[in-house]
Amino acid sequence: MVRASLVAALVALGSCGGTDPAPTLDSLRQPSGLAVSPNAQWLFVTNGNWDRVQGGGSLAALDLVGLHAALEADIAAAGAGLSRSRPCRRVADTDETIECIPQAFIDAEQTVVLGDGLGNIAVDTRGAEASGGPYRLLLPQRAPAALAWVDVIPTPEGVNLDCGQDEFGVCDALHQVRRSSEDAGGIGPDPSRITLDDQGFRFAYLPHLLDGELTLIDLDGELGPEITARSDNEFYREDLFDEFDAAGGFAVAARACDPVAAAEVTRDCERPLLYTTHRYWPGIKSFTVAAGLEVILSGNDTRISGIGADNVVARPIMGDLAFEDPEVGDKLLLVQTTPGALARVDTSIDPESESPRNTQLGSVALCSNPNVLAVHRPPDEEALALVSCLSDGVVAVVGLATFTVVRRVVVGEGANEMAIDTAREQLYVANSREHTISVVSLDRQSPLFLREWARVGVGAGSRDEP
Repeated sequence: MVRASLVAALVALGSCGGTDPAPTLDSLRQPSGLAVSPNAQWLFVTNGNWDRVQGGGSLAALDLVGLHAALEADIAAAGAGLSRSRPCRRVADTDETIECIPQAFIDAEQTVVLGDGLGNIAVDTRGAEASGGPYRLLLPQRAPAALAWVDVIPTPEGVNLDCGQDEFGVCDALHQVRRSSEDAGGIGPDPSRITLDDQGFRFAYLPHLLDGELTLIDLDGELGPEITARSDNEFYREDLFDEFDAAGGFAVAARACDPVAAAEVTRDCERPLLYTTHRYWPGIKSFTVAAGLEVILSGNDTRISGIGADNVVARPIMGDLAFEDPEVGDKLLLVQTTPGALARVDTSIDPESESPRNTQLGSVALCSNPNVLAVHRPPDEEALALVSCLSDGVVAVVGLATFTVVRRVVVGEGANEMAIDTAREQLYVANSREHTISVVSLDRQSPLFLREWARVGVGAGSRDEP
């Protein structure tokens, strides 16, 4: 590709300020964030560059239409050479799993280059999904600390990513939210996962892993997303062990509001009711935002007594969270990272106090080092909680009707962020340490249900079933 050659030449000349290899443009390297496009044609992928070996991380668009067409075509035998015209083969003679080279589905000319330590991807459609118009991707970046944003422009030929990039694909500074005003300050260190409000408020929420703060993002700033407020540095609780003294958060979820039975803090649903996980304290925090004033109003902390949580000496403790039903909001799912478990909390509104009950309903043991949660809600079928476990390389699947683990799906090393493709009933899992993306079937009618039947990225070999 032309751009790949230009980037390689630039790095070789040392004009990027160092001798690091050129960033990944048409392959996978430490993939972390994943998001399916509104029309299900693309899988957006961040190559994290967490070890900073390359000259930056990257955001790529992987062609899902092309990938699934190749997976249904003639598959080469194990060990066969692969090319763009024949990109997929069996993993082994005794293994029906399919592996494909990513270069066949990623256009290097559309890959953009950002900073290091890229995280999850949030999709802000801004009402464009019906018209097929442009939408926006937001992603946290660790070094330099920022919230990056990229506009996605659908075209008849495919898609264009726009971040004001130069001829080498490097995004400009205007597409990295670092500072908006002296009052709001800048993005603090170690941003965690970005979450868009899904209850009608034009906010995004960004916890920080180590400075005890949360940043509020206005999605409709004059020049793009901008910081509108920051909490104080005691928003998140410190860990329970004096020798560590870390305070931070991991993720945020917005609770649905019923005007007939609204929590008092929402002022009849004029304000959002939000929950966030402490990263180093075993529990959650509720809070709200005074819309119009853009002020973060801290609420109550609730301790969660998960499986073995009282005996934890390792950190971090809490991970992702999500509501079982985003339109109701009575049950909240929480990932306990250490020891690995999934907890369920009753957040229904007490009619007397007009406050959420926030009482724990139960917990189930999962696996080692779970962090990220996705909820699959197929119509007329049992909803599933899908939790990726970084250390074990598995996705733990919890049936929400029985609240039991129904399967532990073996994926790849460093199982990280996930994305659900509802149109195809597939789950994509970024395996950061293995440089692959797993494809797991969510189709109950398929013999491949809850199995990794394909992957993007070659060379990982056969998996050992648990």
